[in-house]
Amino acid sequence: MKICFFKILPQDSKVDFADFTFQNLQEDFDKQSSQNLVVFFSGFASLPSHFCRFADKNFLQGFDMIMVYDYCDFSQHQAQIKEIINASKKYKNVYLIAWSMGVFVASALLSDFIYQAGGECDKIFAKKVAINGTNIGIDRVLGIPPKVFAYTAKNIQPQAFRDAIFDTKMQGENSEVMRDIISRFSLDFALPSLENMQNELESFQIFAKSLAQNHLQDFGRDFTNDFLWDKAIISRTDKVFPPQACEAFFAQNPHKNHTKITYTDAPHFAFVGFRNWQEIIA
Repeated sequence: MKICFFKILPQDSKVDFADFTFQNLQEDFDKQSSQNLVVFFSGFASLPSHFCRFADKNFLQGFDMIMVYDYCDFSQHQAQIKEIINASKKYKNVYLIAWSMGVFVASALLSDFIYQAGGECDKIFAKKVAINGTNIGIDRVLGIPPKVFAYTAKNIQPQAFRDAIFDTKMQGENSEVMRDIISRFSLDFALPSLENMQNELESFQIFAKSLAQNHLQDFGRDFTNDFLWDKAIISRTDKVFPPQACEAFFAQNPHKNHTKITYTDAPHFAFVGFRNWQEIIA
């Protein structure tokens, strides 16, 4: 698991970012440029460069951001989560946004940390938004079906994955406008190496199995229902994470009485359908 810190450079309104190990993340947060922070758990095969491209649109407008990505190694996750939470205390308003498999990772890791610390999630985050994902992640009904996930892990093709997250064959009323946005954005959308993508998918499977086997025994509780999101954004025609799985998950108790569901015509990489974080949080 890797961490990246984004901040706005006031002089030219561009985005500056750098990778940080959890040991020196706190030191860089002394350079905060905003009172608002987004803690963003990205999805599979994400890179910081994917979000720097939004700089010209002022996507980060008014926000610094911690981005969590590359889930090939969970061995340091407890220390990393602690460092993220400690660093976020410097900000007046902290928002949690998670996308795709990042929804699964965020709910698992943050739920454990906050529970063990004796705190409440709502005291840390002003709002929590899940985008095209669920707390389950890999599941026959409430996530990506295990057989599909396992097949993808063995046969992942970068170009096919890129086509899927952007839905390059999108049809529908708003498809022409959306395809134009996507074509400009995805032109040089770099992905990690094939080996890294395979390792990350395998890591997700191992992590999910370990949670299923050990979580109730170790903690006597179920993070899949304990960790509640304030808002869920679902892409109607998502080609990666089944939208019906998201609908089914958030229709359950206690989520259905807590989570506001909104829909978008954007593809799995739903960020092309928003102008800034504020629109996502709203």
